[in-house]
Amino acid sequence: MKENSDTFVVCLYVDDLIFIRNNSKMFGDFKKAMIKEYEMMNIDLMSCYLEIEVKQGENGIFVN
Repeated sequence: MKENSDTFVVCLYVDDLIFIRNNSKMFGDFKKAMIKEYEMMNIDLMSCYLEIEVKQGENGIFVN
């Protein structure tokens, strides 16, 4: 993979989605398309996934 290439990953587990990206425009476009097509409940920073607590901050991402 090129160092300056855009990366966008979508992980789906049953009815939970995780979006990982390094290009905020791609993320915004995908988020708009998903909201238009599907009923979405919470599109924000991940705080819990599969009963795992996730804390995101300036120092990194921590799971507990």
